[in-house]
Amino acid sequence: MIRRPPRSTPLYSSAASDVYKRQGLGPNAPYIDIKTVSLDSKGNRTIYNTSMSIGNITEDKTGYYVVAKETKDVIVVEKNWGDKTLSFFQ
Repeated sequence: MIRRPPRSTPLYSSAASDVYKRQGLGPNAPYIDIKTVSLDSKGNRTIYNTSMSIGNITEDKTGYYVVAKETKDVIVVEKNWGDKTLSFFQ
């Protein structure tokens, strides 16, 4: 699920900033880089790299809020993935 500030809200507005803060996505949030490699049917490799900050657990406790640095989109990742990733920061 992707959650974004309303289109009328500028990306770096205080309203968008407040949403990030409520979801635990401030400057002190854990930050990771993820690299994946994809092979097509001809064996050609494509490398993808993304960076994410992991925020608070969702209200229903089924996932964590995450913001992708390249797009600034706020998404929700599965709780098990978030728990395992966050364990590296402890």
